[in-house]
Amino acid sequence: MNHSNTATRAVVDFIASTTFNDIPSDALTIGRRCIADGVAVMLAGSTTHASEILRAQVREDGSRAEAATVGRDSFQTRAASAALLNATSGHAHDYDDTQLSTAADRIFGL
Repeated sequence: MNHSNTATRAVVDFIASTTFNDIPSDALTIGRRCIADGVAVMLAGSTTHASEILRAQVREDGSRAEAATVGRDSFQTRAASAALLNATSGHAHDYDDTQLSTAADRIFGL
């Protein structure tokens, strides 16, 4: 087994053996905030022209219902199509949750 496989196996074993109670409460708080942020930017981006174009294309495909799209005119479609549309909506305004600090001096970067 090469080093890459050993490293991958170690990560897989760590993930598989981790329980919810093993996750620190601070990490859960940050995780919840990131999920809320992700949904919020998907909702905002779902009204953009790019998302509307892709939404029309995905609807036209008429695929089976495996997963939900988020935002305006939400509907069920293939998982891959829902992921593509949700990701497009989520990045439409180019917002990223990379600045976790709430200090007043962070506003100057905007």
